[in-house]
Amino acid sequence: MDDLVGRRVTVRRKVDERAGRTVDEPTGRMRYSDVVGVLLSVGDELRIRHRDGREIAVPASAVHRIKPVPVAARDALELERVATLGWPAPEQEWLGHWMLRAAGGFTGRANSALPLGSPGMPVTQAIEAVIAWYGARGLAPRFAVPIPGAASVDAALDALGWSGEASTLVRTGELANVRSRAAARDDVVVDLENEPDEAWLAMYHYRGRGPVPAIGRAVMLAAACPVFAAIREAGEPVAVARAVVDETWLGVTALEVAPSHRRRGLARALMAALADWGAERGAVSSYLQVLESNAAANALYDDLGYWTHHRYHYRVLPTG
Repeated sequence: MDDLVGRRVTVRRKVDERAGRTVDEPTGRMRYSDVVGVLLSVGDELRIRHRDGREIAVPASAVHRIKPVPVAARDALELERVATLGWPAPEQEWLGHWMLRAAGGFTGRANSALPLGSPGMPVTQAIEAVIAWYGARGLAPRFAVPIPGAASVDAALDALGWSGEASTLVRTGELANVRSRAAARDDVVVDLENEPDEAWLAMYHYRGRGPVPAIGRAVMLAAACPVFAAIREAGEPVAVARAVVDETWLGVTALEVAPSHRRRGLARALMAALADWGAERGAVSSYLQVLESNAAANALYDDLGYWTHHRYHYRVLPTG
């Protein structure tokens, strides 16, 4: 069951196990009830956090069955909303419940329409409005489409010929579990600063592209109290990452390790430091976004106790 910690699960438990009343007397059948929520820990008892915030303890001896539960569309959209707080575009405008975002082309997240509900008009009309909005800013129209949550929008875009790209996993973990798995190292110093210096910005390359432009620095500083982590050698960063805390969520972004320093546990050391930082600021869960094709990063996050909460991909209007 350890691999289910941090995941949304349903636990079927024998009723009144402690009182010895597990059988319905008239029928002679075993009696059960289900608890649904995020599994926080396992041991002599299982601790589950219900959607309303209550923590429920179930004795291990009373557990009949436990299985993961698929993420509901509303939960995927809610986490997407939280994530917009951690990576805010300098220009944002609502079209009904679609968030239109522009940041001079720096990152897909900050330059795409994010459907979080109804646009308040027919979808095809709303798509035309998105095309016009991005065209007025000299940007290619783009949607970030959460699955589950925006499947109908995705189908409409697909029917109109919008191409799909950059399948991305949104991964989450319980922060206590991440901290115990990451374990800070005494032999690695992680510097935490409120702003990135020029060396930090030169080290980070969004999806292999060039150094961060001025508008990119503005995007990364626009969140509430972000932190910029760096591991340095001879004064120069060899591994960097950024994090924010919003509504009890620690969001980790912009993690990069210099090719010459990979496979030395530096990414894990950064995650340990950021998990501690987030816990000190009231975070209880963590999220991050990683390309589905990034096998090395996903293996690390597997080991740290993250699991795939939901996915999103981009839809781009074909040119020509």
